[in-house]
Amino acid sequence: MGHPNGVPMTGSTLSHYRILAELGRGGMGVVYKAEDVKLDRTVAIKVLPSAALATEDDKARFYREAKAAAKLHHPNIASVFEIDEAIPSDAPHGTDPSPFIAMEFIEGETLEARIKSGPLKLDEAVRITSEVAEGLKAAHTKDIVHRDIKAANVMLDGDGRAKILDFGLALTAQSTKLTRMGSTLGTVAYMSPEQARGEEVDGRTDIWALGVTLYEMVAGRHPFGGDYEQAIVYSILNEEPEPLTAVRTGVPMGLEWIVNKMTAKEARHRYQAAADLIVDLETVDLADAGLSRRSMKAVPASGPSSAKIRSIPNWVWAALIIVFVAGLASGRFSSPSVEPDHHPQVRFLHTLESGDQFWGTNRSSIAIAPDGQELFYLSTDGLVAKDLSQVNQTRIVSSSTRLRSLFIDPAGIWVGAWDVETRTLVKIRILDGSRFAIVELEDDFVSAHWAEDGYIYFATTGDAVYRVQDDGGSPELLFRREGTMVRTPRMSPNGKHILYVEIRDQDVALRIADMNGANDRLLARDVVDPRFTSVDSRLIVHSNEYLYHLPFDVDDGMVTGELALLEEDIIKGGLSHQGQYDFSRSGTLVKMRGQSNVEVRGVEWILANGARSPLQVEPGRYLVPRVSANGSRVLLTSGFSTSPAVVYDEQSKSSFTMPINGAVSVLSPDGSQIAYHSLGELRVYDLEEETDQLIHSSPGEEFLISDWSADGRYLFFSADRQGLSNSTLAYYDVETETRVNLVSDAEDNDFGRLSPDGNWLAFERGGEGAQRIHVTPFPAGGPSIEVQTIQTAEYPVWGPGGNALYYVLDGKSIARTSFDPESGELGTSDIAFIGPLIGAGFRPFDVHPQDGRLIVLTASSTEIADPSAHTPSVEVSVNWTDQIQ
Repeated sequence: MGHPNGVPMTGSTLSHYRILAELGRGGMGVVYKAEDVKLDRTVAIKVLPSAALATEDDKARFYREAKAAAKLHHPNIASVFEIDEAIPSDAPHGTDPSPFIAMEFIEGETLEARIKSGPLKLDEAVRITSEVAEGLKAAHTKDIVHRDIKAANVMLDGDGRAKILDFGLALTAQSTKLTRMGSTLGTVAYMSPEQARGEEVDGRTDIWALGVTLYEMVAGRHPFGGDYEQAIVYSILNEEPEPLTAVRTGVPMGLEWIVNKMTAKEARHRYQAAADLIVDLETVDLADAGLSRRSMKAVPASGPSSAKIRSIPNWVWAALIIVFVAGLASGRFSSPSVEPDHHPQVRFLHTLESGDQFWGTNRSSIAIAPDGQELFYLSTDGLVAKDLSQVNQTRIVSSSTRLRSLFIDPAGIWVGAWDVETRTLVKIRILDGSRFAIVELEDDFVSAHWAEDGYIYFATTGDAVYRVQDDGGSPELLFRREGTMVRTPRMSPNGKHILYVEIRDQDVALRIADMNGANDRLLARDVVDPRFTSVDSRLIVHSNEYLYHLPFDVDDGMVTGELALLEEDIIKGGLSHQGQYDFSRSGTLVKMRGQSNVEVRGVEWILANGARSPLQVEPGRYLVPRVSANGSRVLLTSGFSTSPAVVYDEQSKSSFTMPINGAVSVLSPDGSQIAYHSLGELRVYDLEEETDQLIHSSPGEEFLISDWSADGRYLFFSADRQGLSNSTLAYYDVETETRVNLVSDAEDNDFGRLSPDGNWLAFERGGEGAQRIHVTPFPAGGPSIEVQTIQTAEYPVWGPGGNALYYVLDGKSIARTSFDPESGELGTSDIAFIGPLIGAGFRPFDVHPQDGRLIVLTASSTEIADPSAHTPSVEVSVNWTDQIQ
């Protein structure tokens, strides 16, 4: 028996441990049985080869992570007693000390050895999985990710209880954010897809590996096979394992469903937390190879089948027959699988016929009755009702084509809408189309919620939440959020809180407040349109083309978990910040599928003589053009998750896309890197190396990056702490790796741009509608001078040599003011470009640093200008809430 460095170990001492026997060897060292001579107890010692920690960084990381693991105390985790380095007592002179971990010694066998004797009983496999999940739950709560869950790392003690080994080699969630994995510690057969790709991992990787282990316990073999590593990795990334019910008779569908969810290819489709997995494991019915207790929890013992059948609307069975027959005719289905006891989630499409086109999707254009019987939508014919139990039966409820923003009363008698022609909030009786005016408004109406208390809660294009009685009257102001836009207010089911979306510049936040606006707090970032379901403690939110569910405590008004993906491919409602979807109390979801009505833009250079020269890029959803300091490249970013950044190279006259989605991102001076912001982080993406690096993080802050100095040293940005304070102008020093706050006062301070000589900083100051351009010395700081304009002035950009400042004037044109870099004095002003500016609400221009050309966004010929030509379809999903119970 030998030391990892070649030194005999058995019989020697290591620190205060006497080595008794070797227990096993692995890729990360040798495990020995040893006696702790100080405390007179038997322990297991894992000795790592000294070469494993070749650098001081390796050692520091090892000790940091091992110490974190040592704080874990749980009956299903092998305890870590000590982490240290030592040289064996009888080692030759010059032997390097080896790091080791002293841990709990467990009498028993590994799960790997147990599986080799044959598949486990189902109840034993489920029990072991639950115990491992309990241990993972405790670790994940402390942000510790194991990364190497496998049968060999699970010990079964004398009582058969599972204990997880090797948490001493875990990688903390904190580290995963800072480290790009060049290699993984996990055994190939248990690797998650993200681990196999060398990506960052979190606790969902442990859940995947545990799912593989559960499959192995039930089937007696791995789900992903192959004769060599590359074949196994290919299988993990591209193939689905053979269903457990096909591998072994008597496996209940509920257990197969759990394993499939644990081993979903996309981490967002797996269990998001071990606690949720434990609940499902506890309720799976192993005695029934087709049902799980989870589907029967709310069913009375006297009549389970009839109760479950009633959970599906009566019209669905007719629709199912229609859809199924159509599916047989088209060859889409191989065999029927509809069983009432399963609460099936059934999907089918409602395709619009000619002349029945949606009027548009900029506001909420779709709604469903509370009982799930009828679908309502706005079309070129007016307000249309679709009977979901019929294939092609629709009726016109109202012939008005000037309605927008649909919502339905809780009783399902009225449809509410905004009449843009009369500027009136109206309600229309579903039965006969009779119309009643609720209130006339000066501001443009945006979105509303018809609550159980007889009030309609609504927002206009402004900064406030209102309510009005549903039988008419004067609107009541509930609260206002100055300097922001407020959208999609919704009263909580208990009547205590208002949920709403606050938009401040590019930042979108879901917030909650008391009915009078007090006790305001942040719930989530970058999600909109909150809605409550009939499922307890679940909030539905929308983001871009995706629908998520979010655990939520209604009584306390607090988020209690993480976002989980629910639906994809949903059109977003443009300026209303509403998703084009709705759901009924009966469990029917309707969503509008297809491409949103978005502005597709081109890009042009504006020369000094006013001539235009199109940039040779495909039109896209561009919001911001930026030119590198050396003028070699142009960056076009959109801020949409489905629209990556486009980089145009001036020399090659070609473009390519990059996976950067920040609405305002900047190029490095030579155009080789992109700096961007993401969820409280400043990051740099290298275009050549294709690497992504975190350079600065500040939890609780949101960043808006604005400039990269010409010498490459400074990155300028503004920071806003969870929307509760005015934004602070700051910079990150790349050379010293430090952050410095520059301007922080009672005003918002944004979009800092450094002059070419590095001596002057221009920035935007003031709230919405009152912005001004200021210039201050850099880095000394001091009193700033203001560019004098009558209208609002936004988004400063330096001209070549720093001899002029360009800026957006009153949101309509580009002005410039001369500037003397020597004296710091402002001169005369003129108009450099007469609008209209496309996308003026964002940052729609930049200046070439050498020749002074302007680059602006332009309306494209491919822009979707006629909403009636846009024909998305409606997908209907029955029993969709079973996904989140």
